[in-house]
Amino acid sequence: MASESAVKGQKKIDISRVGIPRVLFALLRQRFSGSVTLEQVAPTPGIRTVWFRGGMPIFTDWVSPSDVLGEILMARGLVSTKACMSAIERSQQGAGPVGALLIAAGKLDANTLSKALRLQCSRKLLHAFSLSEGEATIAAGEPSLPPDLNNPVNVLQLIRTGVQLHFDEARIRAEMGDAADATMVTTDAFQRYRDNFGFRDEDSLILRDFSKGTRVTALNHPGISSKRALQLAYTLWACQMLVVGSQAMNAVEQIRESVAGPPTAGVGGGARPKTLVGLQAVPDSTSSGAFPAEEDEVSPAARSGRFESPYAKESPTAAPTKTGPASNAAPVKDKAATKSRPTTPAQRAFEARLAGFEEKIESQFNAFALLGVPLDADRGAIRVAWNELSKDLHPDRLVATGLTILAPRVEAVFAALSEANATLSNRDRREQLREHIEAGGQGNPGDDATALMRKALEAEVIAKEGERLLKAGNYARGAEKFRESLELADADPNVKVYEHWCRYQLAEREEQAQQKTLRILQTIVEDTPTCANAFYYMGLIYIHAKNNTNAKVALNQALTHNPRLTDAERQLRALQIRSRSASKTQPRGDSETKDKPEKVSGLRGLFGKK
Repeated sequence: MASESAVKGQKKIDISRVGIPRVLFALLRQRFSGSVTLEQVAPTPGIRTVWFRGGMPIFTDWVSPSDVLGEILMARGLVSTKACMSAIERSQQGAGPVGALLIAAGKLDANTLSKALRLQCSRKLLHAFSLSEGEATIAAGEPSLPPDLNNPVNVLQLIRTGVQLHFDEARIRAEMGDAADATMVTTDAFQRYRDNFGFRDEDSLILRDFSKGTRVTALNHPGISSKRALQLAYTLWACQMLVVGSQAMNAVEQIRESVAGPPTAGVGGGARPKTLVGLQAVPDSTSSGAFPAEEDEVSPAARSGRFESPYAKESPTAAPTKTGPASNAAPVKDKAATKSRPTTPAQRAFEARLAGFEEKIESQFNAFALLGVPLDADRGAIRVAWNELSKDLHPDRLVATGLTILAPRVEAVFAALSEANATLSNRDRREQLREHIEAGGQGNPGDDATALMRKALEAEVIAKEGERLLKAGNYARGAEKFRESLELADADPNVKVYEHWCRYQLAEREEQAQQKTLRILQTIVEDTPTCANAFYYMGLIYIHAKNNTNAKVALNQALTHNPRLTDAERQLRALQIRSRSASKTQPRGDSETKDKPEKVSGLRGLFGKK
């Protein structure tokens, strides 16, 4: 894998050892600019080039007769056949590119042409996923292409679709090895980039299982094949958003304890997390107008390949949904097939409430209406509504209530509610949806998938600068950088932790700052139970407050979620040394009292009424 880590000058990669998905993601992570050459095989063999800028493909000369620009424009009804054929004829006579000629003739606008070129590039690149051997030659350098050919493709969505089209179980297992059968769980990074993949609605149940931790062989959802489950696992693994093996097993155990076990005494009041990492259903990120998520628009040539296209029976021009993100939710299962016969009033009331949510989802209620909050609801009100709904409608509660037969219906409703919460928790998406509804708009306004990717990447770069400032002790500038990062993409819990730690360091009133920051960190832990940094900084605050019992608990939690967090290990070791030293110097009568754990844990135990 050394070939992935340092793209400088020119480098060759053996595709049989490192597949196309992993190459693309490595280039994305490095914000690579330059070119990658590949050998296209029959029926049109030859050396092809893919040009990149900032980690995203912007153009390729891959030969695919069904993916020429004119065919795409005419198939979508964006230009008339007569106008397009005239532009093609003039282009062949040397008058210029087809797109430029159509714009000059007033038959096409620049924005539509840009989307068409991006769709063309992504469709051509899907063919490259069929390559299972050969070499990829990577050459760094700023691409020298005309400005109109700078149309970046969403890499994560491209990888997801390419794997679905061209990777069967044997090919995935050959590349993943033993990891394909190991325990696996999603990482924090998956939360940050989840929306950019454009997963299908039917994938939400498997993604939920991955967020809790599972093995591919343990997945069993009606209508979802083992091949599809393995494709999803490989997609996340190739994009380094899936932890496997012993590290995953440790994370899984902690998630289960956080959700089902007793509250952890002494950490932020011991509140039990109400949500799981990555539980939200993942909507399709679609562009407006005639262009859906472009990587899903698979050309006829790709469909005729060795592997069956999963979209062969889907309409590429599906009508837009009505309003809000709930329209993308996982389909509600047939009620008749899973209908239960509740025996108690509480069970009957639960099913009636469930049916009410199913009707809202089927009627395509927007996210505000689905969560039951007004259009002017702020983040606090949304969090309260979500916590109440997730507490009552979480699928894990069905065992205790004796209603496991309702599981398919509850899982579908919970996925829709999770998606609505994910939309409203993002300030930009919430404002966009609110304006869309107030203007009487129909359909999900959404963000362009490529724009979302650019924002996420830019947010990550800014957050890295913030971390550098934090390590240098420049808390004021660090807090500014972290806030700037969160305004671009606010899904990373670690960035939220860093921002509030910086603000804590800048606060003048120490005790008040301790209380406030602990409450914020506890909220982050509730949303992301595996966030090691949140527990680590909780531990530091408890140390400042001279509450060593709570500090040890928090630092141990941090190490459980991230065994490589050496700062937490050092702080814990220092606490243990101080504790042993104190026990040796204390009078015998006071020793028992000094070492005795506090009776009241959490914030009330630390800052009770005085």
